Amino acid sequence: KVNRTMEIVVSSVSPGRMMFGKIMGAIGIAVLQLGVWLVFLIGAIWVGGNLLDIAWLKEINPIWRDLSMMIIVAAPSFVAIAALMTIIGSTLVDSTDAQQAGSLSMLILFLPIYVIIPIASNPNGALALAFSFFPGTSIVTLAMRSLFIQVPLWQITVAAGIALMSAIVLIWLAGKAFRMSMLRYGQSLKLRELFR
Repeated sequence: KVNRTMEIVVSSVSPGRMMFGKIMGAIGIAVLQLGVWLVFLIGAIWVGGNLLDIAWLKEINPIWRDLSMMIIVAAPSFVAIAALMTIIGSTLVDSTDAQQAGSLSMLILFLPIYVIIPIASNPNGALALAFSFFPGTSIVTLAMRSLFIQVPLWQITVAAGIALMSAIVLIWLAGKAFRMSMLRYGQSLKLRELFR
């Protein structure tokens, strides 16, 4: 009965829509988790500053411009990263391979931390700009650069636009990867086959 229900769902929904739903579901879970963390963080700051009278917690004053700009870039970047992870999950058969690929892709997210010295010494240099515009590294790079300079609005807009276009293309590719992997049950799908 469960298999029949799955057949009906798979056959009545397009692969693109199914992958879009899967990606949005993963993002919804992540946003809920982030919201819970933020509530606890704000609560801890309030309790520490007001009830426990901890001086440095009273002095916390977030820069709302930078935070709002990070959200503008982070939202489409996160969708692009989730779509990329979905593509990787759709193309691999073995769970061990998927875990290794996931670990490797997480290294890309933290790549700006490994090159923090060149970025900090030249926040408007070519390396800093390239990492700011690449969706996988844009969030961390822009956050690091905002510690040293005020990042121009046009750079944030371009980074958000590139991330949004990447997210749209990667969601489409995720649907294509899912459709192709369903036809090749038990066999791994090569990434180059997606572009044929």
